[in-house]
Amino acid sequence: MQKHILILVQGLEKGGRTKRIAETAQGLIESGYQLTVVSMTPIPEWVKLQHQQVQLQELPRQPKLDLGYVLTLAKFIKANNIALLHAHCEASYFYGGLAGLLAGIPVVGTYHRSELKYFQPTLKNRLNTWLLSKVVAISNDRMGLLQRNLKVPASKLALIHGGVDLHNYRVYAPHEITELRHKLAIGERRVLLSVGHLGEIKGHDYTLQALPAVIQQFPEVLLMVAGDGATEDYARLQSLIARLQLQSHVKLLGQTSNVIEWLNVCEVFVQPSVEEGFGLVFVEAGACSKPVVATAVGGIKDIIVDQQTGLLVAPRDASGLAQALSKLLASSDLRHHMGQAAQQRVSSSFTLAAMVSKYTQLFSQLIR
Repeated sequence: MQKHILILVQGLEKGGRTKRIAETAQGLIESGYQLTVVSMTPIPEWVKLQHQQVQLQELPRQPKLDLGYVLTLAKFIKANNIALLHAHCEASYFYGGLAGLLAGIPVVGTYHRSELKYFQPTLKNRLNTWLLSKVVAISNDRMGLLQRNLKVPASKLALIHGGVDLHNYRVYAPHEITELRHKLAIGERRVLLSVGHLGEIKGHDYTLQALPAVIQQFPEVLLMVAGDGATEDYARLQSLIARLQLQSHVKLLGQTSNVIEWLNVCEVFVQPSVEEGFGLVFVEAGACSKPVVATAVGGIKDIIVDQQTGLLVAPRDASGLAQALSKLLASSDLRHHMGQAAQQRVSSSFTLAAMVSKYTQLFSQLIR
């Protein structure tokens, strides 16, 4: 008989967390589990269309504290013969953890957050980890925070990096790149690429601040930023672009569906995040054999090997960022060697199959 797993989330917004949840769900289904993803908030139509193979269900809860939701979840667990609950956010740790206790099933919580406030030793954060049977860290940095700040014992922790399906990524041939440049209307411009939401934590402001120094050496550079954000995020970045007179060197693409094309046409992937829980986009860049300029923070340090697969700089350091970008733009050999090393590292350490395998091993240990 198939074991039924419930994946519980606050919501499914655009970004790496939703991608990881959906792809893990699909991998678990292919591994023989029955699986239901339950969201506490409405599920966007694009998620339903993109992940039709996964059973998605809305089970709304009231704003603020809703203890009745614990009973609702416990009943759902019993009615659907759920063997394990996998929680992916603060509300799901709390409500899922309590419901798991009531229903007598194990609860696993994966900690995705980039913001450090979720790892501070508050009563709420400590309670959430206590309610969980196992706590999954997505990087060594987050593992350390969970141990040091939230006092999660090593026996309760598991490290599971994110990964990509390598079948979905490839390096385009030179003639394809030429065609792609024509299609994307970038001519002979030298493309730097960033992919991430436009909030300040992703560090786009520092890339813009670094760009004037880069343009002095490489006037043909074009920075493409793929990702969505709030109205104030667009306004902040557009104001900075205007102040630095970068209008002809920067384009905000918004949310895009052709990231792999942009990864292939770019020369360097750059994302100087102020903080990062893991950073699946850095794995995606490596899968497309691209060197990366990033910051030595959070989970990025697990993915990028400084001076081998990319260049790491300090956060909020526009000058260091400009130097790293210029160094890579100046040497096609360096870009090629780092890109190849990045692709090899992704193939050996950051595949979707490896991530799903680690989850199945963990779940099999917990399910009675």
